[in-house]
Amino acid sequence: PVERVGAALPRLLEVLPDHGVDVGALALAALEDAAATPAGVPAATWGRLHRLRTVHGLDGTPWHDAVERPGEGSPLPGDTDCVLATSSVPGLSPDGLGDTGLRGPVARYVWDLADRGASRWVVPLGADGVQGAPHAADQLPLWLAGRLAPVPPTRPDDAVDDGPPAARTPEETA
Repeated sequence: PVERVGAALPRLLEVLPDHGVDVGALALAALEDAAATPAGVPAATWGRLHRLRTVHGLDGTPWHDAVERPGEGSPLPGDTDCVLATSSVPGLSPDGLGDTGLRGPVARYVWDLADRGASRWVVPLGADGVQGAPHAADQLPLWLAGRLAPVPPTRPDDAVDDGPPAARTPEETA
C-alpha cells in the first residue's frame, strides 16, 4: 500500500542508487509530474492534500469506522517538524488524492506566569468531549489556524489583575 511506501521513502532513497537507480533524475521527474497540474484540477496545496481525521481513542470504534466528528476533512496546517505539528499517513484519504492526518497536538498552551489573564490555550476537539455540546469543537478553527484562545478564569480573583504575585501577601493569594 501507498502508506508503506511513504513511510519507507527515506530508506528507499538511500539504497536505490546501489541498485542502479538515478535518484536525482527520479526526483526531478516526480517534481515535474507534481508541478504539471491538469486543466480544471485545483492546485495541490498542502491543506488540500493533508486532511484532518478525528478519531476518539476511547470509544472502542476502529478508526476506519469511527463516527465523523466536527472538523472532519479540514485542511491541516503543518507537518511533523513545525510549530503546527501534525503527522499523516501517506495516500490514505477519502478521495485517495492525499494524506490523512491522524496525529497532532491535543493542546497548545502559552502560560504567562506573571499575569494569568494573558495566558492562552487551544484544543482541537473542544473542551467538552461530548458531541453536540457547545464546547465540543468550538476551538477547532483556532487550532487549525495556529491561534490561541484566552484561558478562562478558574477562580473569582483570576479575572482581577492585582499586579504580580510577589506584590501580594500570602493572605491575599490563599
